[in-house]
Amino acid sequence: MIFKEDVLEHNPKSVAEKMIYNEIDWEKFLFYEDKKGLWEFAQENYPNDYVDGDEHPLPKAHYEWTKQIIYGNEKKLPDEYEQSIITRTQDIKDKYER
Repeated sequence: MIFKEDVLEHNPKSVAEKMIYNEIDWEKFLFYEDKKGLWEFAQENYPNDYVDGDEHPLPKAHYEWTKQIIYGNEKKLPDEYEQSIITRTQDIKDKYER
């Protein structure tokens, strides 16, 4: 998993960058829409699930990333657990709301 698409330069410029880039097994990474990560996924699909001033998505976006991207919508938590994630996300937003 990649957090943001700009974390990795997909056209490495230096010899050192190219060597490191070539050591990565890209088959083990899961991306959103080609080279995007969790941050882009959350920004595009759950833009309100952030605390003001913080760029890290809240639990609901993490759950949806796991469900949709990692498991391809093949697995889902029981409703009561999913509801607890939604509640936890709202609790965090309420705590930090300005």
